[in-house]
Amino acid sequence: MSKENVTTHLEQQPILPPEEIGALALHGASDDTNPIEIKEVQTKESDLGLLSAAQYRERRSDTLLNNPEAALDEETEIAKYFARQEQSYVDEIKGLANLSRPMKQSVRAVVTLIGYSEGSRIKHTLEEYAKQDIDPSLFEIVMLDNHPEGIPDDGTASEVVAFQQEHPEISITFAQKVWADGEPATVGNARRHAFDIALARVSARDALDGSTVLISNDADAVAVAPNYLSSIINEFEAKPDKDGLVTRMNLPDEVLAKPNVAAGFLVLGGLEESLEEGSVEAGLGKEPATFVGRSSAVRASVYAAVGGFNQDAVIAEDAELSWMIADARNWDAERVVRFDDTTIVTDPRRHLDAIMNKVPFNQMLFNFQSRPDLRQMSNDEILDQIPAALDWELLEGEVNDGWQAQFSGYKRFGDRFEPLFKTAMTKLGIEYEVVDGNVALKNVNGLLDLLSKDGKPIEVVHSEPRAYTPELIEQLKSFFGALPRGVIEARNSSTGR
Repeated sequence: MSKENVTTHLEQQPILPPEEIGALALHGASDDTNPIEIKEVQTKESDLGLLSAAQYRERRSDTLLNNPEAALDEETEIAKYFARQEQSYVDEIKGLANLSRPMKQSVRAVVTLIGYSEGSRIKHTLEEYAKQDIDPSLFEIVMLDNHPEGIPDDGTASEVVAFQQEHPEISITFAQKVWADGEPATVGNARRHAFDIALARVSARDALDGSTVLISNDADAVAVAPNYLSSIINEFEAKPDKDGLVTRMNLPDEVLAKPNVAAGFLVLGGLEESLEEGSVEAGLGKEPATFVGRSSAVRASVYAAVGGFNQDAVIAEDAELSWMIADARNWDAERVVRFDDTTIVTDPRRHLDAIMNKVPFNQMLFNFQSRPDLRQMSNDEILDQIPAALDWELLEGEVNDGWQAQFSGYKRFGDRFEPLFKTAMTKLGIEYEVVDGNVALKNVNGLLDLLSKDGKPIEVVHSEPRAYTPELIEQLKSFFGALPRGVIEARNSSTGR
């Protein structure tokens, strides 16, 4: 359907005020590639705690510094990693790791979960691992319940204990971390603690054979495919040169039945996949995949050799870990890959809030404030308020947000961005043009066919686009402009781009 043949719509308004159209309002930082010079909005990049390219290398094991193609010995790299840490931190980790109950020699994968106020969801998530199609002796779970001081008990510990009593065959190391004043209470530090607890348990075994995989999941998963762990373990065992992978992720079927949720999910995922897969026709090769904390896996030896998670990372700690691996391996696209043989279904709350607040999915990392009336509602109650029609302006904002990301979060892809953006949109059946620096949709018939269930047509409606004030533009530019700095430096210095 094209916009011209829809009669029931509001008069379209520009996504941005006219003086700001094309000015990278969604993501971009001012630079020479910006089609329109930004004069009115000056901004300073946010401090997201991410590393510089030099810091990537400072944290790296001498094994990889001397030979980027080196085969890594698990026992050696873990020992070197802990030797590079403060002794007080190592002592803390060993205390949290419950080493008096050692890890079984048979364990091949450790699932790490980080939770903050997940008492109402954690038991459901743990039940998903009880449904796995492999011997429970092949995996272990490390669950880190973390929160600042003064937060009341939400029942997470008691729910974990209840699960352990019901499933004694599954080994769980449960640790609680209360962030002290002055200690980074970040997602990066939480994942670091969880992974390092796993490392401590791995290294305390009598013998290591180099085959342990560390898996990053969240504590609020809706469903985990029964072959999730077995397929990941088998992939690493079959391909010894593989350092890491990111699996397929999905949302619940009832959520994807809402056209704008499904469309936004496909646009974001399709663009990321296209940018990484490249294009034979365009002569653009593959790029290493980017980790997503909800469902990624890495060899324990590799994690240790690149220096582990960055404790100061406010966001993008998962992506940054994959960037550090890619940089250590000279950006070999086969080292960190997308893995399609299994999937995990994640909690849709952020996506639902984003749709109701008219926030593009690519901005969910940004600390937008949800509408007060939504905060007290369940997922099902919010889902009931999302129409079964496709909102044209909402989709247009989603696609435009992806386009603008070439100037910030996706800036590392350089000249390959525009042709691969077009490839991604063509695959989704989205026709567009760029007007004054912003995407304008022309036709989405192919997308509607893709989203249609049982051949039922999807109604297209129109609404007022999201308003972007100068203040919001400045905040977004500051936030997203800080994301790619280290990876761009590392990518350029490694490849000469």
